[in-house]
Amino acid sequence: MAERLAEFHGANLVLVGRRRDLLDSLAAKVRGHGREARVMALDLSAAADTASLIAEVDGMADIAAVVLCAGITYFGDAMAMSPAEIERVNSLNVSSTATLLLGFARIFGEQRVPGRILVVSSMSALIPLPFQAAYSASKSYIRSLVIALRAEWTRSDISMTIAYPLGMDTEMTRGSGLQKLVEGKKFGSIPVTRCADRAIDDLIRRRPVSLVGLTSRILYVLAMMVPDTWLTQIAGRVYKNAWVKQGAVSLSSNDGSLDDSGVCRHEGPKF
Repeated sequence: MAERLAEFHGANLVLVGRRRDLLDSLAAKVRGHGREARVMALDLSAAADTASLIAEVDGMADIAAVVLCAGITYFGDAMAMSPAEIERVNSLNVSSTATLLLGFARIFGEQRVPGRILVVSSMSALIPLPFQAAYSASKSYIRSLVIALRAEWTRSDISMTIAYPLGMDTEMTRGSGLQKLVEGKKFGSIPVTRCADRAIDDLIRRRPVSLVGLTSRILYVLAMMVPDTWLTQIAGRVYKNAWVKQGAVSLSSNDGSLDDSGVCRHEGPKF
């Protein structure tokens, strides 16, 4: 997503994530497109680092948009989750994301900037997924928060877009054992670049929802119309089969060069 913003939308970027080496590599690609890139190596699952990021951004006068896409998942038997694993999922997917969302919104409001916020969520925010129960619950929390904030901030110039992608081949998917569901375009798998392009366009146009492909749109409508237990049971059979084949319980995060949360800084009218 960072590369697409730089190459096709003229964005200067503040890149945030845990691993400095991946951030430096991504920054080099952004600069290769003639754009500026600033690197901040932070662990957004840590409250102190999250607060540090907000404080740093608060001192910048030209922030136009924010992309929140860091995340962690747990694929396996929910009863096997330890308290520490539950805390890891919630600290990044819930606490950090909510803190950043509210913090950046406050900054936009104080600076009187018509800011844009993109939250990269998951279809599991709409359809609870067995064997990813904690992950689904965390995504549902943020979805509810965004919808409530839209109603609360009816007079605000801040737009919030939620992206609901289906399966994608990311570091988190590969690390958790879910790769079998997305290999060969199974279960509605979507190329990462296609999802990024769609989400960026929806962010620019201030659309509340970002969906890619016919399958995503059908599932979104069904999730609004039919009891969630029906869709959950269908998804449960697919995920149980993948879990049995995997034969492991795993915790995995999005911390690759294209999957970390990033603050996007822009100049000119392109964004």
